[in-house]
Amino acid sequence: MVSNLPFDIILVILENLPLPSASSSYSKDEFQEGTRGRNALYCCSLANRDLSEAAGMILYRSVNLHINQEVESSWTGETGKLPHTEENENENDLPPTPHPLLSLVSYPDKLHKYVRNLLVTGSLSMLTPGPTTNRLPALLATAIRILTSGSECILQTIRFIPERCHPGTFVESLKFAFDDEEKVRILAQIGSMSPDSGLMLRKITLENPTRILLQMLGGRLDGNAEEAWLLRLQGNLLELHLTNNCGSITPGVLNSFVPYFHNLESFSIGISYSLEDKDVFAALSKLDKLKIIKVRWYLQLNSPPPSVFIEEWPLIALEVLEVGFSSHTLRVVLPPDFDPNHTHYWEPILSPGNALCPLCTWVAKVTAGSPKLRDVVFINEDDDDEEDSVDDYGESEDENVDEDEVDRVMHIMSMMRDMSIREVGLGLEERIVEEDDQ
Repeated sequence: MVSNLPFDIILVILENLPLPSASSSYSKDEFQEGTRGRNALYCCSLANRDLSEAAGMILYRSVNLHINQEVESSWTGETGKLPHTEENENENDLPPTPHPLLSLVSYPDKLHKYVRNLLVTGSLSMLTPGPTTNRLPALLATAIRILTSGSECILQTIRFIPERCHPGTFVESLKFAFDDEEKVRILAQIGSMSPDSGLMLRKITLENPTRILLQMLGGRLDGNAEEAWLLRLQGNLLELHLTNNCGSITPGVLNSFVPYFHNLESFSIGISYSLEDKDVFAALSKLDKLKIIKVRWYLQLNSPPPSVFIEEWPLIALEVLEVGFSSHTLRVVLPPDFDPNHTHYWEPILSPGNALCPLCTWVAKVTAGSPKLRDVVFINEDDDDEEDSVDDYGESEDENVDEDEVDRVMHIMSMMRDMSIREVGLGLEERIVEEDDQ
């Protein structure tokens, strides 16, 4: 068997290797682009180490997975028909062997250094991900972990553009890149091939978004707005959800997103003490198609009056507002005579009970300019499907309290008390509470 061949000789062999099943000549274009060429490369890769190395660089440069009613092996051209199945029936969720994606997972130490591009298309399984139902999500997650972990990895693009799939198909696959700058660039290729590609990525949910990921969204990673991920998605994007810890979202970051939100219908933003009411609602009031907003409430001393929300920041299309809050920190600011059985709910004109609740008062204020509002949902983020053990409305045995937020609220209350004392003529100097920029 030939070994240690010069690379230029190997290329000549690859260009002239006859196909096992071919009885007639074929063109060079057929060899390079067609099924015959892939078949020849596959056979060549089994010959010896040198030929395997050369063929592997071509075979694995782009790994394409397309699952449909008819599934064709990427190398051999063998076709297997899939029966039409309903969502609750078993499906052929993986490609037939041999396939480069399956080989990549089977030989991770050898093949990862060849793959530059990963593309997933077609009608994928609609079944819930699992070892006996839908194995593709786990396979993809393993493959991407292999392709992004080693020093020899050269992966440049990942594109997930299926015609249909289960909503959880790519969840695990996308957890590989949130803090690494180069991996975030790969992540931003998903759903953004070109403005004319016909791609329709409608919804993005980012949990605990990092600074680097936010910069990529708004085109700030390289200081080039033309590289913004949102720029390439804005034509079809209807929902953007930034959830949980959003401390990296500043007023400047949020405002950099707004120009790309002209089609947005649903938006969520988690907790960020860098953002005040004036930052959030001034930005969202510019979106005339925004129907659903999910925000996290925290007590603010300088929140504007209702007239500002009506005249300057109306949410004209808002239909549903979802408000997350912490019951622990809310209790700190409630008056002593507040009803411990109070239920938070929205009403355009506040009743005496709601008028005493800072949260209900805030909701009525920020929605004062929302004529289409029909529903407000209050979510206590301290609930873990269990009732807190409460001795009285101001004390709880649950120790899972956000101490930073409690300190913040206590600072605000202290400042309010000092201001009140000064107003009644005691002449105390107002204390200015400097808050750490978070």
